[in-house]
Amino acid sequence: MVNDFTNRIKITEISQSPEWSPKRKHMTLNSFIAKTSEEKRYKEYISEHLDDWYLFFGAPGTGKTHLSTAIAKAQWEKDKMKEVKVVKFRYIGAEVREDFAREREVIKLYSNVDILIIEEVGKGYNSEFEIQLLFDIIDTRDEYSKQTIITTNMTQSEFVKLIGKPTASRLLSIATPVILTGKDHRQG
Repeated sequence: MVNDFTNRIKITEISQSPEWSPKRKHMTLNSFIAKTSEEKRYKEYISEHLDDWYLFFGAPGTGKTHLSTAIAKAQWEKDKMKEVKVVKFRYIGAEVREDFAREREVIKLYSNVDILIIEEVGKGYNSEFEIQLLFDIIDTRDEYSKQTIITTNMTQSEFVKLIGKPTASRLLSIATPVILTGKDHRQG
């Protein structure tokens, strides 16, 4: 069943080019301008480890969306059969709240895609239910070795407090944490 939520989030078909929003079209590893030595190290590491899971921490405008999109685009360029999905954390919970009977279907939807980018963890209701959904998706994706990239404006300690130690432990054992600092790149 295709609902209104699924229509709002572009679900790509396998072997089709992901339809990147105009904002994301220019986002590549080459176009990410690393201003600090730390950003240069991260950029180099990421370019050599495109298959890894990543957890991007940082204030708004520090490059989390740019880097997560660049990784997915680079992966898709290597293997055009990869399916990529990008979703805001709050939309996952919203989709289930529309129809709680669809919980397993939603978990399966986000667990089966080859590359999943979950953006803005920490925005939304942050209910126990949403955190459990996040754990279920992470756990299933880990079980099947499906690449996952997560972004948050929170610090690592705030993030751990929000999602709980069991989920954080699982996630931090498989994802490379990247802490982006500096000025808001959007502000010039």
